[in-house]
Amino acid sequence: MEYPAGDIGRVLRELCQSNTKAVEHAVDKYFTDDAQLVAPLFTTPKQVGKEAVKAAYRVRQVLLHDTGLEVQCAGFDRAKVEKGVERVSGVVDCVQHVQGRLLPLPNALNPTANIRILIRFDCVKCPDEMYRICSQEVNIPSDWASTGLHVFPFDAQIASGLKWMGGMAALLVGGTLMRVFG
Repeated sequence: MEYPAGDIGRVLRELCQSNTKAVEHAVDKYFTDDAQLVAPLFTTPKQVGKEAVKAAYRVRQVLLHDTGLEVQCAGFDRAKVEKGVERVSGVVDCVQHVQGRLLPLPNALNPTANIRILIRFDCVKCPDEMYRICSQEVNIPSDWASTGLHVFPFDAQIASGLKWMGGMAALLVGGTLMRVFG
């Protein structure tokens, strides 16, 4: 990437398509040889690098069929030079539209899920003056209502209600502690 903040949406779309060869080409093009991918269910070994990242994206292709990706916002910090290497970090908030692929179900039983994810990137500037991803961290927001994943009807409302009760408990306990201990 020449300009990570402007190119990251296109890079993510290339990485999330269904064509295996295109995804492998994108990993080769945009990741360093010692790249690491950290996701909620796994972390690829840094020693294996790009090959482990390719394998992780391949597993993702087997499990999910992508129907689109929307970048909500992207933010990158200023480039910093550490030990003679220029680095830049960024975060992307996006919504991925996916369908399960593992079981052959009709579309009526396999609706498209709109999953909100947060992706953190660390990029390094390589000798060819292009930025490449050396670390990618994928996270699903801890707020169940904002993930877009719905297991049963009203689960977002139940999660919001539980969060409200937790907030009220924090208010009561915190208020009591403030009165007792000043």
